[in-house]
Amino acid sequence: MEITRMELSARYDKWMRSFGLITYPEIYADSREDFIWHGYRPSPSSISYCLKSLFYPTNETLNVWTHFIPFSLMIWRSYRIYQSLDDPTNPETYPFWFETFALIILFFSSSCAHLFSCRSGEGREICFCIDYGSIGITSFALSVATNAYLCPLHCYGNLEDLFLPFPALLAVACGLIVCVTFISRHPSCQQWKTLLRFFPFIALCWVLLTPCFHRFFVVKFPEIFENSRYVNLTECNLVKERFPSEFILILCLMNVTSLVIGIKIPERWFPGMFDIVGHSHQCFHILSAICLYMTNVMAENGMLDLIKLKRQGLLKDENLKFSFREWLMSFVFFLAIIFTSGFYASKVLGKIVQEQRRRSNLKKT
Repeated sequence: MEITRMELSARYDKWMRSFGLITYPEIYADSREDFIWHGYRPSPSSISYCLKSLFYPTNETLNVWTHFIPFSLMIWRSYRIYQSLDDPTNPETYPFWFETFALIILFFSSSCAHLFSCRSGEGREICFCIDYGSIGITSFALSVATNAYLCPLHCYGNLEDLFLPFPALLAVACGLIVCVTFISRHPSCQQWKTLLRFFPFIALCWVLLTPCFHRFFVVKFPEIFENSRYVNLTECNLVKERFPSEFILILCLMNVTSLVIGIKIPERWFPGMFDIVGHSHQCFHILSAICLYMTNVMAENGMLDLIKLKRQGLLKDENLKFSFREWLMSFVFFLAIIFTSGFYASKVLGKIVQEQRRRSNLKKT
């Protein structure tokens, strides 16, 4: 007997509801995702239901796993590198451990945010404010590692004075960008939410990669900078030959990732077909995890090169001019910005969402 499309759809809907899942029209407006029709968890939900939904066919399940798996792999990678280093507590390793720890926090907080986002309206806002804050922390940590290993100040020649206030400026920039993402969750900003959430971080990534651009062109075109007072070629030699290809690949992945999440590929073209597997946020998680892994590998290579050159006596501490204390003070200032703004943003947004849901329930009754 031939099954009609309507019967197949009815069976699919019945199967999804057996897990307690609901559809786009039934979920609160603040929890809806464009072009995603099925697989929504009801809100509010209990903590036990949130945990059980890890194994349900929801539209958030793979969002959790695509960052929980990298979280587990990053812990294993950290342990392996810690065991391989002769002195893992050497000051030269601090920027690398800072970046690695930030990545672990990012993957874990992202997984938790997606897992418990259906707990309640206020809980959802708290989850994602923490998630955005961890993105800001990771951005800051990536800059620390980049400036310490991939292009330290001694490579800039006469430009080094320009980069001395960089830590403090970056702390302010990261803090403001995280605040903008908090604002993007306000109901009045919904039509601009994609632009407000992703464009600032794209711009920040390009700023953070400025040292990489500097080093890339020095490595690829040393003859151009041979007599330049803005490059110290005799000391700017820490990067291995594979650095340029890794750098270009990361740039390409960054742009593809931004395009996928910004345009909502592929669910924009096929609404309802990629609700559970393959929608843009899942692709975003996978591509961003690959990018972050590659940056961590670049930082590891830079750290090992730095340790090797110092052992050989080719590079001295005064040549590096990297002040971890200065970065640490800027980071503390940055944390004060995002935790203060995040606390108030989550409280304010949570109350707004709860009030909207109360009004929605009144209309239904």
